[in-house]
Amino acid sequence: MGSYVFYVGGSGSKMLEASLHAAAAGVLSHVGEPIHAVIVDLDQTGGNLKRAEALVSAYRDVRASINMTDAQTEEAAGIGFKTDFELYRLTAVEEQAMSGILRSTGMGERREIARALYTDYELEMSYRRGFYGHPNVGAHFFASELPNLPMEHSFTQAIDLIRQELAKGMRPRILLAGSIFGGTGASAMPSIAKYIRQLTDENPN
Repeated sequence: MGSYVFYVGGSGSKMLEASLHAAAAGVLSHVGEPIHAVIVDLDQTGGNLKRAEALVSAYRDVRASINMTDAQTEEAAGIGFKTDFELYRLTAVEEQAMSGILRSTGMGERREIARALYTDYELEMSYRRGFYGHPNVGAHFFASELPNLPMEHSFTQAIDLIRQELAKGMRPRILLAGSIFGGTGASAMPSIAKYIRQLTDENPN
């Protein structure tokens, strides 16, 4: 039974940092299968994402440098680094404005409806820096794009692992970590939760 944590938005990246520090200190100890950590943050310029990714790399380097003798000594001393993190990402997409997604779903053909729901800025804003206080834009993006990500995408690979476990009658542990006050977290968390819920509906066991 796998453990999956979706770290969503800038706050999610900070929570991933906290998880890594806790694992390094031995407070978080998950022996056996790795924690499948899924980072969801489109803001490539954000410091939170960069720090979290750098810390994951540093944590892995330290963990890999511990040989079997050291690991046994650490286990006896109760020191950390016993938890492995398998990293997945949804941190970059083809740069596309809201207007493009609306066209792909058919709503763009009804410009007056789109204009009633979104400002001119929101219709043309880039996703390269996330959604920054525009969860109405982000919510449409994630609801439209999550089911259509290619099979080789890192996020889809994590979802496929969940699907495989559910098909076998297993009950994977799934946690969404982030803030619903802001842009990406408020946009993505409801959409990811709904997407995963659909997987459980497909596999009611």
